[in-house]
Amino acid sequence: MSIDLVNSGDGWFNRAGALGGGFNYVASLYGSANDTAFQNVWSLFATSDQAAVQSLPDDLAGWRTTGQAYCSVLSTDGQLASVLQVNRAFPLVPLTFVQSVQRVRAQMVATAQTIKRPTITSTVTAGGSNLGNTEIFVSNTNIYGDPLDTTYDETQTATCTSQGSGFSGTIGVVGEPTVPTYSYLWPMGSGTSTALSIQNPATDGTITNSALDTFTVANTPDDWTILNGAAGTTVFSSSGGGVRGDDCVYLQSNGSSATQLSQEVTGLTTNTVYAVTFQAKMNANSASGNLVVQLYDPDAGAVIANDAGTDLSATYALNGGAGELTTSYQLLTVFFSTPRQLPSTIQLRIGYGTAGVSTRQLFLCNVQVYAATALYGPSGTGTAGPFAVAVSNTLPSAVNDTWSIVFTNDYGNPPGGTTFCWVLQRLYDFRSLGLYLPSATSPSNTISDGLILPP
Repeated sequence: MSIDLVNSGDGWFNRAGALGGGFNYVASLYGSANDTAFQNVWSLFATSDQAAVQSLPDDLAGWRTTGQAYCSVLSTDGQLASVLQVNRAFPLVPLTFVQSVQRVRAQMVATAQTIKRPTITSTVTAGGSNLGNTEIFVSNTNIYGDPLDTTYDETQTATCTSQGSGFSGTIGVVGEPTVPTYSYLWPMGSGTSTALSIQNPATDGTITNSALDTFTVANTPDDWTILNGAAGTTVFSSSGGGVRGDDCVYLQSNGSSATQLSQEVTGLTTNTVYAVTFQAKMNANSASGNLVVQLYDPDAGAVIANDAGTDLSATYALNGGAGELTTSYQLLTVFFSTPRQLPSTIQLRIGYGTAGVSTRQLFLCNVQVYAATALYGPSGTGTAGPFAVAVSNTLPSAVNDTWSIVFTNDYGNPPGGTTFCWVLQRLYDFRSLGLYLPSATSPSNTISDGLILPP
């Protein structure tokens, strides 16, 4: 048997669309127009005869609670309807709403059904008066490698709250206030208040000799293995060539060999978002070739893939354009979501994915791996995130250094329209339950937002 997802009579999404449309309509009735109408009346009694309207504020608030109660019933009834409908096709154990949605998700995955995916962007801007140059990186991908469709559309403020020794410190991150789903002001912000530890990639952690500045054997960085090349031929030490004036390593292209450095990584856990951070530059732009960074399974001879089927690999061109390596050091970070089953041996590989122009030199230093921090929860679920990491550059941050983290999400707030991504979050609070459904960018999605019925 299967769940009837779309049917003019009683499909799962037909029902959710009708319930969600009713929820949206009721919430909008209690909107800002009522605040304006109230103020229009209240201002006329500001100087005299206040006794005539003294009950209006409480009555307005009381009237709004009736909308809240009705929206609550729509949500409760919708959850029960989901349980009953799904249980007819697949007996649920336990008999819960969460189990019913998980079964809907499983069927959607098996049959390649998707809801419309919103467009999400994130931008981090450092404060103009910052004394340090720590950088904050963010990812909108969850622990399984899927997009975080319910990321709040908000601006978060990050502030250095403490400065430790060297490059250490703590950054506090605060989001915009949150409001209940039945409020006409919803969704506003995440209400998050969390902390990021400033990481120093030149200090050993998951990666040993992360600065690539120690060479017991000439031109061979300690704890690293050379792939597709040789010390003194394509791999060299660089005295004082690191981003902070320390030693480092450079890979000199011979025009054909994809020389890389590899180190076994231990301690990684399943379904976790990791940030791989490094600093790199070229001695001169290269019209061909790229840098690759990846998590690799040497036993299988393949790059590891996450649960979404995406390889844990990223490339950067070498030609000095936007998003490419240049002749100046850049602090770069890529986020990888580990799969629910990890191989026994994991390697971090970094270097040439394809060779650059002959004699071009790729400088590398401060390569490290960190578990990223979810800016809001619930932790360990598919809706935890977005994820962030704060990484020190060349100048330590000082107390009161600031950053602005701007997230945008076009998930369909009124009056711009509605989407199932938006409606299901509002109707059932999918995020707090750790629930999400497969999505695809329009017009590839198969479940139409047209099923969300207007009143």
